[in-house]
Amino acid sequence: MNRARQRGFTLVELIVASTLMALVLSGVYLTFSTAVRAWRAGESNYAPYQDARRAFGILERELNGIPLNATHLMSGDADELEFVTLSPPLDVETSAGDQLIHVRYRIAEVDDVDCLVREEALVAQPLPMAPGPDDRGLPASLNVGRTQRFVVARDVIDFRLAYLWPAPDPTRRPPGTPPP
Repeated sequence: MNRARQRGFTLVELIVASTLMALVLSGVYLTFSTAVRAWRAGESNYAPYQDARRAFGILERELNGIPLNATHLMSGDADELEFVTLSPPLDVETSAGDQLIHVRYRIAEVDDVDCLVREEALVAQPLPMAPGPDDRGLPASLNVGRTQRFVVARDVIDFRLAYLWPAPDPTRRPPGTPPP
């Protein structure tokens, strides 16, 4: 009788081992599927942040490239922002290095999705002098080349930007002139 017990497993031992193995494998599966679900959710939320980071990086570079005394070449409202800047164009096939470009940012529908669109055109003339007191924004006569359009961020609901020009140094203002 001892020999019969040593030859194999009993039915009860097989059922207990199978149950334990099923519990362990179920735990491993649940852990793995939860990790995959969390990974996918994280990746789907990462794309908007990456788009916003890229858009703000481009915008920061271009705002830093606005020529001195060219504040009259910047205008904007609730729907768009446009200005002239000295910056490398996004269209790298047409030119390389810093160029004087007219840039316009706005929200537009592209492929049924609201996107932050950047339009650029090379400025083909010398910049106009400072405007008169009644002039606002970019001059209509600004001569630019062909306009290129780029989507810098997709699924944009709203885009707001506040910009303030620093006050000039009052010690550098000629005597007798009113502050700006």
